[in-house]
Amino acid sequence: FPSHDINNEVSENAQDNTSSVCQLLSMMQKVKTMELNRPIHFALVDSEEHVNFNCCGSQVLSEDIHGGEFGDIELCVNLELTGLGKHIWVSNFEKFSENNTEIIEKLNAQKVRTPYNDAYVLTIHGVPAICIGILDDADIQTATKSMGYPKIWGLCHSMEDTFDKISEDDMTQFQNSIMELV
Repeated sequence: FPSHDINNEVSENAQDNTSSVCQLLSMMQKVKTMELNRPIHFALVDSEEHVNFNCCGSQVLSEDIHGGEFGDIELCVNLELTGLGKHIWVSNFEKFSENNTEIIEKLNAQKVRTPYNDAYVLTIHGVPAICIGILDDADIQTATKSMGYPKIWGLCHSMEDTFDKISEDDMTQFQNSIMELV
C-alpha cells in the first residue's frame, strides 16, 4: 500500500517510506497483545521530505510531546529504510547516539551517516530520538565509511524503489529485534 510521506508520487517508495509504515502497523498489532512495563505511543508523521525543521510532521509531534500530549517520553524511535538488509544501523548524529549506547549495543547496530530524517528534527526540537533502519552487506560497508552513502539511499524516491527489492524475512528479523526493546 502507498506511503503517505512521499517525495515522488509515481514511485512505489518501497524502502522509503512504505516499508516503515508497514513495520509500524504490524508492531501496533503486536503491542496490543503484550503486557507492557511502560506506555508506548505510535506516531506516523508526514512531510519529512520537505526538509524543513519548522513545517513537518515531526516538528508538530515535538510540540505535542513538549505540551504533555503523551506524558513523559523516554525516547522516540524513528524507523527509516526498513525493507531490506540484515544489518541494523542508527544515525550517527552525535545527539542520537550519545544517550542511546545501551540500545545500540543491544541491537548490535552500526552507526552510519544518514541524510535528513524525522529523528533529526525531533532532536533539534529537544526531543530524545534515534533513527534506526536496516541495510544489506554491501550498503552497510559503504555506510560505515566516513563519507559513504549506501546505494539504496540513492534509489529512494526513484522509479527503482520498488516492492521487489523488499525482503519479508529481513523485515521480520528487524521487527523482532526492535520489539525486544519494548
